[in-house]
Amino acid sequence: MNLKLNPAVSLNVYLYLLPLAILITLLCTNSAHAGNLAFITNQASNDVSVIDIDNKTLLATVAVGKSPVGVAVSKLNQRAYISNVEGNSVSVMDTKTYQVIDTIDTEGSPVGLVISPDNNVLYAADWYEDRIWAIDLNNTKQKREIQAGKAPAGMVVSPDGRKLYVANRDSNDIAVIDTASLATLSRIRVGHHPYGLALSHDGAELYAVNVYGNSISVVNTNTEETHSIPVGKHPYCVVANPNGQYVYVSNTQDDTISVIDLAQRKVIATISVGGFPEGLDFDAKTQQILVANWSDNSVSVIDASTNKLVTSIATGNQSRAFGQFILESSH
Repeated sequence: MNLKLNPAVSLNVYLYLLPLAILITLLCTNSAHAGNLAFITNQASNDVSVIDIDNKTLLATVAVGKSPVGVAVSKLNQRAYISNVEGNSVSVMDTKTYQVIDTIDTEGSPVGLVISPDNNVLYAADWYEDRIWAIDLNNTKQKREIQAGKAPAGMVVSPDGRKLYVANRDSNDIAVIDTASLATLSRIRVGHHPYGLALSHDGAELYAVNVYGNSISVVNTNTEETHSIPVGKHPYCVVANPNGQYVYVSNTQDDTISVIDLAQRKVIATISVGGFPEGLDFDAKTQQILVANWSDNSVSVIDASTNKLVTSIATGNQSRAFGQFILESSH
């Protein structure tokens, strides 16, 4: 028996089912990437590599501004903010679609980025103009200027949002800034050329990487007393394990990560990674450390329970990923 379909009916059925098919496809796509994501800035290729951490695969390569370096992600806003040093801007990326949806003019060369705990303010460190921009994320055209020391780089915000800590590389100190008044409360002297910063989970300790000092400074945020711990050659960035027991430091000139036991105040392990490691972040879900390797164009993945290298993931040209680049899944 030959079954003949009315062309008009067939078209109507097709048009009815098409949106449903698209919806199913989108749902399947989103569920496949339900894990945590890493947003890796690639300075020489002017793009960002989006990595699925669970599957250790590259999901997308997204073009941004010129010379992207810094990154900060917001789970609440579902955004990744990328500092474009030579583009004098911050690219705003939708972390669901991997599309750049806005560009914020910073009137200078932003390097470090950090988001306030309430997700309302983005702080951008202007490297050459010795200032910080406090950008209203509800209206990105509104920004306030904060005077910093020389060559501000890494930044962190206290868990209560009241204090902003800024590493002033060429001033060899950390500025403590009141986020309400934008006034500088104090300047903490640390080692030679502080660059990357991290806070303990409770905010009681601040960790500052001293690039030319081959050390990190551990700062008591209440008393502002400091203690120095030697690490590898030319350290750059630092991240704290949420368990409060360890911090990890990238050493650019010996291609290693130093694992520091905070109770013992010393390095207990040294892990070989890719060439010229810079940015690093801790994935609480998988208990892994991800490290961006500048000269290898890759990300090294380390198992935090064993301090062993798990694998390497290819990225773009000159990966830096300076800042918090891991976005926790909302699923």
